[in-house]
Amino acid sequence: IQAFVLIILGYYYVKRFSDEIDARVISNARLPGRLMNEGALTYSTVMDKESIEGIVGEDIKRAVVFRRDGVIFYSDRASDIDKQFKSVYNDVDFSNYDFLSRKTYIEGYKDTGKSYISSITPLFSENKLIGHLYLQIDTSKAQSRKNNIAFLFLISSLVCFLLTTLVEVFAVESLIIPRLKKMAGCLDSVEKGNLKARIKNIKSVDEIGSLEESVNSMITEIERRTQQRDSAELTLRESERNFKAIFDQAVDGIALVDIGINTFTLMNEMFYTMLGYNKKEGLNLKIQDVHNDEDIEKVMSYFSSQFSGKNSLALEIPMKRKDGSTLLTD
Repeated sequence: IQAFVLIILGYYYVKRFSDEIDARVISNARLPGRLMNEGALTYSTVMDKESIEGIVGEDIKRAVVFRRDGVIFYSDRASDIDKQFKSVYNDVDFSNYDFLSRKTYIEGYKDTGKSYISSITPLFSENKLIGHLYLQIDTSKAQSRKNNIAFLFLISSLVCFLLTTLVEVFAVESLIIPRLKKMAGCLDSVEKGNLKARIKNIKSVDEIGSLEESVNSMITEIERRTQQRDSAELTLRESERNFKAIFDQAVDGIALVDIGINTFTLMNEMFYTMLGYNKKEGLNLKIQDVHNDEDIEKVMSYFSSQFSGKNSLALEIPMKRKDGSTLLTD
């Protein structure tokens, strides 16, 4: 956007100054004729190019005063004097000029790559038309000034763009990058387990300030959820310890069964002792090891019924001890 604005402004001002230079050249081209009509400049001045150039401010290629009949009276080239103006300057198009007009005629043209303007000013004496002043002006200096202005605006725009970019880079490096680094450091600390870390001294209310506030809020929420999880895990571990204490110290035999694979997953010491097994043997027991073949189907139906929630207790289920005797259990 900045570059686009600079281009638009550059084009506008270059064109404006170029138009002013062109207007000044045209105004100065009229000046010698006006001075001659006011009597402030003699007709013979055209024989001195430097004087005319000093008035016009541009290089003069030709300067001629010719009478109403077209005969050259004064010229910067002595060889042109007393010749017919149109015969000497037959390469100049005067078709648009009314030689009886009282106004200065100015027209621009190009020749061999250079820009010129032709100026024809009627000359009067006692309000009578006595001849004309013809100036052929090389506008290379004016064009050079316009090029210099365009170059100056180009350089100025580039300098402005570079300075603005440097200011933006400085602002980013000094105002934004440190805040982003501080934010990254805080997040890195949180990643390492420090949930007390916070971004401190948030003073700005810009987008980065809002992001810093959001990061702090996020860390606070993570800390809260972590505390809830730790509390739940602590409660769970405490419950597990209490369950294990009750389970291991119970006077009744207790066992947990995975009915999917018909295997005991957990049993207390009283359970395998009542059945006549030691701990190692008890941990390898399967359901068919502690029930007679004719009772297996019935036992499994009890387990399925309890698993589905239809019954919560099965009474007097016969179990087979290691010695082959039967033990009734609930």
